[in-house]
Amino acid sequence: MGKAFESIKAGSTEAIAHVKDGADGRTKWLSWKNADHYPDPKTTSLDRWAFEFLWRNDEFRRQFDVAAKEQAELRSAGHLPAAWNQMPTGKVLKKWGVDRPILPEWIADGLSDSPARFEVFPQHMHLATINGIDVRIAAANPSRVTLEFDLTTPLPPQIERASRILKLSQKSYEGPKRTQGKNSTRLFPIYLRVLDMLVAKLSRARMLEVLSADDPDGVGEDDVRNWINAAEALRDGGYRKITQNAVT
Repeated sequence: MGKAFESIKAGSTEAIAHVKDGADGRTKWLSWKNADHYPDPKTTSLDRWAFEFLWRNDEFRRQFDVAAKEQAELRSAGHLPAAWNQMPTGKVLKKWGVDRPILPEWIADGLSDSPARFEVFPQHMHLATINGIDVRIAAANPSRVTLEFDLTTPLPPQIERASRILKLSQKSYEGPKRTQGKNSTRLFPIYLRVLDMLVAKLSRARMLEVLSADDPDGVGEDDVRNWINAAEALRDGGYRKITQNAVT
């Protein structure tokens, strides 16, 4: 689908932008005609899935486009805020559940497959002491721990300390274990594909024909209807839950 976010550098004021089709202003999605063009459920992160569904939300893109124009004007006038979340586009991203954009260098180095990280848990934290070490824990979700690193000091001792904190935290955690089923995201490529088919204005009959050709077990009208409903629900807000809970 082309670059959804252009370079976001630490402390910079680079805009977040997406590649548009010059004809109708829609993002150039990977072709719905080829099922292999969509992300692989076995290797794709939950953040990437959330991003894919969000980026197919027309209202989000409309707001983002308006913010991008405002941001361009601020840049021209030399009044662009330094912090990404204070920029017009950053405010839109936060409103729609993006926790922070991912550095392009991270993606290039294989550290992330998504241009954005989404909110995983409520940001209300409280301090707790685990074996004499202070740690922040999500008030609404004790299975989540947030650690802070100081980039102005050497990282190795901080990483070693973080490792000890995480091991102690996990050892003392007594809540339920969260497991993500093997097939929890297996239908996501189909959901994205049917959304793209809807954008391309394919009829239900044509969608059924295309999807049936790629499924040896066969596809029925009920399947297509259910997939469309599930896909639209994820696009229209359900994407937020992808990174918060296991999806089944």
